[in-house]
Formats: sequence, structure tokens, C-alpha cells
Amino acid sequence: MQQQRVGRIRALRSVGILPESLQNLCILHEFFTQCFSLRKGAIFGYGCYMNGHTEDSGSMVAAEAESGAASPHSVRQLVKICTDGACRGNPGPGGWGALLGYGTHEKTLSGYAHHTTNNRMEMLAVIHALAVLKRPCRVIVTTDSQYVKNGITQWITQWKKRGWRKADGQAVLNIDLWQRLDALCCHHQVEWNWVRGHAGHPENEMVDRLARESIQKGLEGVLVPDPAG
Repeated sequence: MQQQRVGRIRALRSVGILPESLQNLCILHEFFTQCFSLRKGAIFGYGCYMNGHTEDSGSMVAAEAESGAASPHSVRQLVKICTDGACRGNPGPGGWGALLGYGTHEKTLSGYAHHTTNNRMEMLAVIHALAVLKRPCRVIVTTDSQYVKNGITQWITQWKKRGWRKADGQAVLNIDLWQRLDALCCHHQVEWNWVRGHAGHPENEMVDRLARESIQKGLEGVLVPDPAG
């Protein structure tokens, strides 16, 4: 379909109907339309690492609308994400967990690292959760990590201005993960909420359990270590 449209555009230009500048603009429009077209309702990604298993594409689609294509001007879908990280020893073996909610659909993600820190596990939980979203969304992230929330909402602006250095001139810790998180946030409208850990928040308790279970599964060889851990 795309090739046929481009062919028609070039045919019009060949007979002097379409100026070259307009032809190029149309071709670019067709290219980007093709690159960024997405099925309406396909929110969560495909083939993601979930609870230690690689899920197939069918099990990962959060919701699939039955009719019509998504309008580029439509309201962004709301995805709620709750994340947590855990570590034995800090540094030591660590795990992370994430709960994603879209409408009535929920998915959990988790991972393990054999030698890491609690802060890196907190960050990777958010990174992996955002990474499975396959279209721009409105996202509410709930975390019990002030390091993650304050870092992405307050500190990161000055870090970037200083070339990823802190006020004392020292390099920002976990710069690899901050840069990944910053890039992912650019694709979405993200709101950050902080909750106190172990205070009875249901979703926070769930992802805390996922994170701790991931450590045990990793030590038992059930989970493959996350290379970014």
C-alpha cells in the first residue's frame, strides 16, 4: 500500500502535476505513517520477560479494540504502574517487581540480578515496566523509592546541564539507568507518586513480594540474571 501511494505521487510529478518539494513531503509523510502505525488498544509489549517466563504475543496484549484505527489526536490511554526493588546485602543479590494496570487488565513483571544495589533494582523495575508500553500513554508510576522519584522529577535537570555530574562535580551514580529512564519518559506523559513502603499499600505490598521472590528464584537458578542489574 505504501509503495503504491509513493508510486502515484511520483507519477503525478512526472507529468508536471506535483512539485518536487511537495512530492518529497508526501513521501516522508507516508514513511513516518508506516513506521509509527499501531493497532488501537495494543498497549503492553510483546515477548517480554514476565515472572521469569517469556510470554507470547497473545498473552501480552492488554486490550485490543475490535474496530477502527487509533486517531493520532485521541486521548492517551491511562496505564498505572507500581514498582519496587529489593536487595540482600546492598550490594548483593537483588530483585525487582512491577505491576501494570490498563483498564481491567493487569500484568506483572519481575527480574533478578546476582550482584547489585537496592537503588538499581528500584530503577530497573520502572525501566522494564515503561519499556513494555508500545505506544505513548499517560502513565502513573507509584514507587516507594524517593531516590527514583526525586531523581527523575527534580535532580535530573541539573545533572544533564552539568554533563551528568552532581553539584560536587562527582559523576552521577547509576548514570546508565538514569539515561535509559529519561529516554523512556520522553515517550509518555508520566506522573510520579511516592508511597511509604511496608505501610499496607496493596499494590506496593504485591510488588515488594515479587521483588523478594525474584531474589530467591534467581539464587535457585530459576531466573536468569538481568545483564543491566
